[in-house]
Amino acid sequence: MPNVTWVRIIKNPKFISGRVGEAFLRFTNITRHQLGTYECQATNNPNEDPVTTTTVISVKYPVEPANIFVSDIKATSAVIKWDSPVDDGGSPVIEYKVQINTIPPREVITENTYCLTNDLNENTTYDVKVYARNAVGYGKAVCTEFTSKEPKRKGTFIQGR
Repeated sequence: MPNVTWVRIIKNPKFISGRVGEAFLRFTNITRHQLGTYECQATNNPNEDPVTTTTVISVKYPVEPANIFVSDIKATSAVIKWDSPVDDGGSPVIEYKVQINTIPPREVITENTYCLTNDLNENTTYDVKVYARNAVGYGKAVCTEFTSKEPKRKGTFIQGR
């Protein structure tokens, strides 16, 4: 049976795991603190030099969310929808930040891929930005704009003389 060890290479190497047989290095929900270079050493015979391999674990910011669009546009509300990023940067998306250029500017944090916004001004154009965040932070925004609708005017009845 081989003897396998994993070591994180930093200023002072940090022992991760070691055992007889097979060994796996698995990160679930990786964080930026786990980034770095890791070395795996395996040997079948304690009298021989170990076989060594190195791997680099990297996590990046997620790319921008995809396919943003605005639906159910009314005079004072709208629904903003988007798809998850095609590349999460190597770490799952935790949340989304939605920014709308209302006065004052509005910012919503959500785990969903949609956002309902209320209290808009009638017949006004708004810019919307949506960012995805993973363990590293927020990536680039996807942007769109929409115009809220004119209010529905109630008809006026004029009685004849």
